[in-house]
Amino acid sequence: MGNNILAGLNSIGMTSLGHGMSYIKQREARVIHCTNAEPFRGFLEFTLITLASYKFRVLATIHFSNDSFTKYFTHGVSDPEVTANQSYCVPDAQFYDTLGEMANEITGKVKRELETVFPYLGMSTPNRLPHQGFELLMREEYQAESHTKVIFNDQCVLGLSLLFAQTEELDFELPLSSSGNDSGLSLGELELF
Repeated sequence: MGNNILAGLNSIGMTSLGHGMSYIKQREARVIHCTNAEPFRGFLEFTLITLASYKFRVLATIHFSNDSFTKYFTHGVSDPEVTANQSYCVPDAQFYDTLGEMANEITGKVKRELETVFPYLGMSTPNRLPHQGFELLMREEYQAESHTKVIFNDQCVLGLSLLFAQTEELDFELPLSSSGNDSGLSLGELELF
């Protein structure tokens, strides 16, 4: 079952990150699967959202740094006069709100994909943490990990990690992404419990 979980997470991760990128203004970015979290070591912060059931939990993390390059990526305009090398000033609150919404968008997509086979999932709100906390998370044992990076101007500007921790025997397989079958749910819609 481990390979099925990994294949499902990889598929869901790529689709979800691509889905969340619709929130970002830059369109020239590439989304690439990674074999591990090594490309994310240079980031200074990450946003953590947890999906939980009574049989497993999925930790979804978005890796980033609060710098002018990342701010340009998330809020930049398509103006040829503005380049990623120039200082791009966005208030921190606006920057963190954008990344929090992107994290909600991505994790909401992951949740909808998982709910096709396991309908009872809870989802936390985004929590922003220093990147040293991710190093602590990686000390835990996971049954599957999926890592995806976003490349912009030949640099890794964002990363996504999905960490799958099983607490009981699973009686289902993770789906390969349905890529676009959202059953009429609007994008970014939050569920109220």
